[in-house]
Amino acid sequence: MARRNLPEDLTAADLGNVINIVSGALREQAQIDRIAFASNLVNVQYPAQADASERWTAVFEVALEGPVGTLQLLLSYIRDDLDQYSGSAFESALDELHRS
Repeated sequence: MARRNLPEDLTAADLGNVINIVSGALREQAQIDRIAFASNLVNVQYPAQADASERWTAVFEVALEGPVGTLQLLLSYIRDDLDQYSGSAFESALDELHRS
């Protein structure tokens, strides 16, 4: 899928729909850790007793604070792990961000 130029001032709240889709499809801690590590996000701190949505929110927050390109890298690794159905919903949610 083509790389998108997302708004530069995104927050985790702006990514809520994206996070919901990702957390529904990629729920396991090992999946989250692998994608975060591959995206060079090594300082992610998860809340105690966190569910998948809270863990993904923490990952996205670190990506948003990272150097330029970090969020795009994270999105790319996530995209690679999603099945066709979740991938389609993911792309639609990213399209909505691009339009807003």
